[in-house]
Amino acid sequence: WGQCGGIGLIGPTVCVSPYTCRYSNPYYSRCLSQARLCSYLRVLPHIILQVTCI
Repeated sequence: WGQCGGIGLIGPTVCVSPYTCRYSNPYYSRCLSQARLCSYLRVLPHIILQVTCI
């Protein structure tokens, strides 16, 4: 769950596979795995992303 984006971030802005960088707010984006992303989307159903959850 590393940080991969946000205002003032000093460090890497890409995630190592199989993680994907997902925006949270202007100050924070984080690396999420596909499985974790699917569970995250169930909690926040108003976010629209094209993701296949298995």
